[in-house]
Amino acid sequence: LGAGEWSRAFVRPMGLCASDETRKENLIDWKLEQKMRREQRTEALVNKLLLLGAGGSGKSTLFKQVRSIYGVGFTKAEKEKYRASIHTNVIEAIQCLCRNAAFIAEDGKGLQRKDMMSCDIKDKKANRYKEYIMKLNSLDDDVSATTAKYIKYLLKDPSLKQALSFRTKYGLPDSAEYFFSRIDTISKPSYVPSLQDVYRARVRTTGIREQSYIYEKSEYRLYDVGGQRNERKKWIHMFENVTAVLYVAALTGYYQRLYEDGNATRMKESLHLFKVVSKLRWFQKTSIVLFLNKRDLFEQMLEAEPLKRYFKDYTGAPNDVEASLEYIKNKFISKHSRKGAGKKLLYVHFTTATNTKNVEHVFNACQEVIIRRGLEQAGLLLLGKQGPVSPKSHAISGERNSRLEAKGMDLSSHMGSINGNSPYEMAKY
Repeated sequence: LGAGEWSRAFVRPMGLCASDETRKENLIDWKLEQKMRREQRTEALVNKLLLLGAGGSGKSTLFKQVRSIYGVGFTKAEKEKYRASIHTNVIEAIQCLCRNAAFIAEDGKGLQRKDMMSCDIKDKKANRYKEYIMKLNSLDDDVSATTAKYIKYLLKDPSLKQALSFRTKYGLPDSAEYFFSRIDTISKPSYVPSLQDVYRARVRTTGIREQSYIYEKSEYRLYDVGGQRNERKKWIHMFENVTAVLYVAALTGYYQRLYEDGNATRMKESLHLFKVVSKLRWFQKTSIVLFLNKRDLFEQMLEAEPLKRYFKDYTGAPNDVEASLEYIKNKFISKHSRKGAGKKLLYVHFTTATNTKNVEHVFNACQEVIIRRGLEQAGLLLLGKQGPVSPKSHAISGERNSRLEAKGMDLSSHMGSINGNSPYEMAKY
């Protein structure tokens, strides 16, 4: 306690008769001030990680994985809360498949394509089961034993199997086939979702979620915010004092359409949003970790949807996974602002958010980098002497562009408008 602070809190001003009440008020003010200072010092030691990205990128899956790996995990009661969402996911997925099978068959007639026309359900029993399924309310109805029986029968029907092969054309949910494979378990009255079920459950994020955890004696606080356009206006409240931005983009977004705008692909939206985020004034000294997510699904879909079909300047082989990944990575790097004052770094990972070992490896690497950067900024390590953080890492230094494309409360309009073997890789730019 400084002499001045002590005097203000306890000592009577000379020539005045300070009342006991005044001294008590001064003491209370002093205690409150000291408490605020302690809280500020404690808060300054917390590493604040902000998860950003467009809707459907897998941010919430990463958030749930972090909670499970580093945080408190999920109790049985918390897992049970996902039961209704999983039932909704299953019903919506089978309805999506049935509905689009009919659309594909109809389009096939006009194009004279037998492979598309074969998606039309001919089996009478299958059609009866389809009618039952299409009348279900995904928000109110459960996946009963009867519903499960009908779904299993439909999935064996040749026409729906053929329609499933066209899944890239109509946006079947990523978790559909996984939940279809577990339909017997999911339909049981005693069903309690597994951790993998929880990770794959699709629940739209609204508002802001927070998860605190300790890693290597350092405290971290991870924030997950909704990625849809109408949720992004809430992001601005989270931009102060961020240690690192974790930006998540779905690799499968190159062929998938936006929920909000059927004329735009999710990847183009994600690239635009990444460019805006990288230039924000709040992140002048903040490094960005880019998660190029859903690598497993990307590898599965690449043959059916070649990258060249959506990006004309792609020059690699149609089914070359590594060349395609490198192309997409460079697309995002080109949007990363590195001009002007204020040095920053971009770290890139390829991830599969449903793979716990992959997520743990990647987050451990991220946190080691954050700790090391903190030591560098404190002058305890030479800047730039970070060394390799994974077997494939390489580095290019970059600086931030101080000119902003989005300012203040105009943020939402800028953000919301545009008309395995080694399942991870970390690189620094």
